[in-house]
Amino acid sequence: MEDWAIDVTPRSGIDVVATATALPFAAGSFEGVVSIHVLEHLDDDAAAILEMARVVGQGGWAVVNVPCDWESVTYEDAAITTPDDRRAAFGEADHRRRYGRDLVDRLARAGFEVTVFLATDLDPRDMDRHGLTSTEHVFACRPVSAGRP
Repeated sequence: MEDWAIDVTPRSGIDVVATATALPFAAGSFEGVVSIHVLEHLDDDAAAILEMARVVGQGGWAVVNVPCDWESVTYEDAAITTPDDRRAAFGEADHRRRYGRDLVDRLARAGFEVTVFLATDLDPRDMDRHGLTSTEHVFACRPVSAGRP
């Protein structure tokens, strides 16, 4: 199976220029999707999560990682628009929210079963490849099988 690198900006190493909220692929096109430090940058993260669920076929998977404070719930405020205010509220000038443990529920609403583990559960080479730190949570998602609640 081929690997595809997708980004909103054309550059070396990018195969498809597209937004995460409108992927140019048919439903069930992929066995797996990796989304690392993407959702926190999007105005409509729910649309992007639905797109991931749409393009992952039954039996497939998605891996999601975002900055996450496990001790709280997601904080977002669309009225916060300046880089300085976003940095103060969300930790980075281009972030739209600060995720919390309820990210599991957001992923589940899109049709995923979610298992959460720490990045340290991965092979250290995979942590390094994806720029993950030892305190980061990784959300392993599988489409809910037909006929299951």
